[in-house]
Parts: sequence; structure tokens; C-alpha cells
Amino acid sequence: MAETRNGLYDVLISFFSETYESLAALERLLWKLCSTDNELNSCFNHVYNYKHNQMCTILMIAVLEGRINLVKMLLSKFRKLINLETKGAIIFNSGLTDGVTALLTAVVLRNFDMVKLLIENGAEVNTVNNYGATPLHVASSLGRADIVKYLIEEAQGDISRVNKGNVTCLNIAGHCGHLELMKYLLQQPNIDVNHQSHNGYTTLHWAVERNNIEIIKLLLSYNARIDIKNAKNMTSLEMAAESTDEEAVNYMLSIEDLIGVKEKIEVLELLGASFACRNKETYNLEKAYEYIMQAMKLRTSSGNLKTNLTPLVQPIAAYNYRPECVSIAELESIC
Repeated sequence: MAETRNGLYDVLISFFSETYESLAALERLLWKLCSTDNELNSCFNHVYNYKHNQMCTILMIAVLEGRINLVKMLLSKFRKLINLETKGAIIFNSGLTDGVTALLTAVVLRNFDMVKLLIENGAEVNTVNNYGATPLHVASSLGRADIVKYLIEEAQGDISRVNKGNVTCLNIAGHCGHLELMKYLLQQPNIDVNHQSHNGYTTLHWAVERNNIEIIKLLLSYNARIDIKNAKNMTSLEMAAESTDEEAVNYMLSIEDLIGVKEKIEVLELLGASFACRNKETYNLEKAYEYIMQAMKLRTSSGNLKTNLTPLVQPIAAYNYRPECVSIAELESIC
């Protein structure tokens, strides 16, 4: 049987450079090499060591090579003998990804026509690789809105399925910065804009981490919450302030009734303090003063002044033993 499998593999590889007209001859050779259905079944569903240690079935190899006419012939003549869910390993994102089917292979290659052909022949739309990623997850990471739309609308792919990191398609699209794809996903029924992954990140957390203001604005227009904390106990707004993302912070604070006055004050103080950190490339004392002054003015106007403070750390000589400022006048006096 091993000799037969190797013979089939060699014959198939030899036809990759041939024309469509030669496929009939290939079909005859396949039947000649494998005299029974059992032999063909074993050969077609065996996982071969292909280029760069990829582990692939005959069908997966044809998909990898982009030979759609060959795939059509195999599926039309030998469909009942081919298990579309046999899994192998292919190169994706510079490394081998295990647990990959022919459909996942087609998605990785961004081959819409191949994806459609495999789905039409019964490929499982919600198949997962060893990381729990479905074809929808992979297509979302690649920003292929056409494939995502087809898998959802025509193949009924599960948009809510999570991978092993508890990450959804929307999380992935936000993390990767695929704005147009996110516009489509957010219009789908039952989409959870505030879903959290295992690290507590929402899609908004990822958009903030990537400093992607357009996606931040889009998510907020779909009522993304800014008060959800990640595993490090940080909200997306606090993350933006800590990373000195002025545009994101100012935009979020400009939305009426999104957070309370006390929270606004704390975020402005965090933004100012972050600009004052000398170990950051964004070190800027003028910006630090600007935002701490904004916070102080808001404290004053809202009656949230700090009084009778007990300092957590005693004043030191480097700052002329100054305690924390509790009024606009005190803050102005240090400039």
C-alpha cells in the first residue's frame, strides 16, 4: 500500500505543470494505480510530507498549488473516496500550523474560488485547527471580507465561535486593523461588540493598543463599553491615557455621558502623569502640565477638590519638598 501511495503522489505532482486537457489522462492513471476503492481511499486520505515539511493530503497539495481544475476533477470523480476533513499542517504566519483541512488551506491562500468549491462539495465550514481557529477566524485575520461574507451568508459559518484564546472574528479583525471588515461584522445580528478574550481584552482594547482611531470611533458608534477592565485591571480608556494616545482619550472624553466627572478627572491625571514619565519616548512636560491642569480645573468646577491629603510618599528634595497640588493656584505656582 505504501508503494501505491507513493506512486499516486509522484503521478499527481508530475501533473501540476500540465494543462487542463491532461486531467482525463490523470484520472485514468489514478484508477490504474489503485485498482480498488480501498486503495484509492487510503491514497487520497494519506498525509504526505510535502515542501518545507508541510503535511498534506493529495487534495491539500492541489489546493496549495492553486490547481483549481485539478481539485474540480478530484472532487467530481473521486468525491466519495476523499475525506475533506483529513487534517495536516501547512505554513502560515512563518510557521507550521497543525490541524489544517483543505478548506483552511484555501482560506490561508486567500483563494475565494477554491473556498467556494470546497464548501459546495461539503467541506465543514466550522472546522478548527489545533489552535481552535475556524476558516472565519483565519479569513478575519487576513482581512478577506469577501471570504468572510461568503462563509457567513452562504455557508452559515458561526460568527460567534471562539478559538482557544476565547477570541472571536471581531476581536481578530480589530486586532489586525481591518476597518472595512469590521464594518461588515458589526452589522451582523448577535455580534457581541464587548466580548472579552481570556486576557480580558475587548475589541476596543485591541484598537487602543494599536492606536487605531478609526476603529475606536467605529466601535464606540456601536456602543462599545470603555469601562470594561482587562486582566491587568485596565479599561480601554485607561490604556489610551497610559500610552499617551491623546487623540483617542480626547475623542472618548468628548462623547457625552460616556463616563462620569470623577472618571474623567482620573483619566486626565493619568494622561498627564504618563507624559511626565522620563523613561517614555513621549516624555513632554508641557503636555503633562496641560492635562493635569485640565483635571484640576474639572476638579474645581465639579467640587471634587482633594483636601486633607495624606501623601502616600513623603515629599522629596528633588521636587523642593512640594506636596501634591490641590488647587489651580498651587499648580500654577510651580511653572
